[in-house]
Amino acid sequence: MDINEMHSKEAVILRRELKRTQMLCKALIDNYGTITDIISKIALERLGEAAYLWNELDYPVQKLLYIAPSKGGAFNTQERAIIKSFWIISVSDYEESL
Repeated sequence: MDINEMHSKEAVILRRELKRTQMLCKALIDNYGTITDIISKIALERLGEAAYLWNELDYPVQKLLYIAPSKGGAFNTQERAIIKSFWIISVSDYEESL
């Protein structure tokens, strides 16, 4: 592999990461109220209400928001574990994501 191929592959990876970051930022801004409500409901142990709010979000948005906090995700590790326990993914959601 020559230097141009290496730079080309790195550029593709960086563009992909930039696009994901831009999509994440948009999802965070567009869903700020819901995110803060989910975090509050989890803190108050009102998990049924948190689950309802989470599962009302579109699946592509859920996938973005569920990103690890070290990658810019909205929820900390404990919150993510709780969300995972009540996250309902339909067959159509899964198939659309392929």
